[in-house]
Amino acid sequence: MNGMHGIIDMIDANLVIGATGLTEAHGADDLVLLLPELFVLAAALTAFIGSTFASVRRGAWLLTTLLSLGAVVMAALTLHKTGEPFFPGIYRVDLFSQLVKLGLGLGLFLTLLTSAELPSVRRSARPDLAIFLAFGALGMMLLVSATELLTLYVTLELSAYALYVLASLHRDENRGSEGGAKYLLFGAVASALTLYGISFLFGATGSTQLSAIAAAPSSPMLILGVVVSLAGLLFKLAVLPFHAWAPDTYQAAPHQSATFIGTASKVAAIAVLCRVLTLGHEAPALKTLLVVLAVVSMTVGNLAAMVQTDLKRLLAWSTVAHAGYVLLGLMTLNE
Repeated sequence: MNGMHGIIDMIDANLVIGATGLTEAHGADDLVLLLPELFVLAAALTAFIGSTFASVRRGAWLLTTLLSLGAVVMAALTLHKTGEPFFPGIYRVDLFSQLVKLGLGLGLFLTLLTSAELPSVRRSARPDLAIFLAFGALGMMLLVSATELLTLYVTLELSAYALYVLASLHRDENRGSEGGAKYLLFGAVASALTLYGISFLFGATGSTQLSAIAAAPSSPMLILGVVVSLAGLLFKLAVLPFHAWAPDTYQAAPHQSATFIGTASKVAAIAVLCRVLTLGHEAPALKTLLVVLAVVSMTVGNLAAMVQTDLKRLLAWSTVAHAGYVLLGLMTLNE
């Protein structure tokens, strides 16, 4: 238990550092800091080559799976690394981000490992599944290290577009298209709200860097910006009322796609919420709003899950309920 408390203290320290803009100069090479992302990018490109040339398809799939495992290993080896490989203030590598990337890489590897047989994916799209799995994971890895709002938004969209495609690959084209379309439409609304909230944050603080926003004095416009910009992340987490896409999308998506959407994207959303919630951690109104959303999500999610007859729809409503549990934990920002 003492060891667990030590890990949580280290993560909390990294979150505070990320929010206040403090950095340590460990002399780590920028390329080393980006190794998990580079391995996943290589996996995506390998999958693309495999989908283009049928003669190397099986070998490309195997190499893609091995590269995803390499991303897991690289994330584990860089847990102790800290730095900002790009311009200061926009992208931070630390213990917190690398732990999350370790989980994302593991999710990608396990999904690929269980994708040797793809009966629920339409035949013409089977070579493309690994491409969008890898690009989705890449977007999420970039997302969890983003410490600037526009960087966060772009990486959020990179991961989202891959997931929209993954949700549409069911062997029943009409069913897959319906699930993917609902996911896309709700995602577009959440994306627009997020961008609108970012404009409020910039108007209130004159900056898009999380460190500058965290240091800015609290104001109604700042709190409004945080609340509105949370929409995209609450959508990914399937918090009520941003949950309506989940049951239909889970049911209509291929099994591997539903698995990845229901796990990896939630890990990324939780990680980014940890960073964003530090911006409004002293706002009672924000805490009250999140408590209400948590309670409603837990209640409605569990009650709706009880009457489901389809397993994947039951899991989707369970996701809504678990999103409420997660929100309660995130609001404490401690053990």
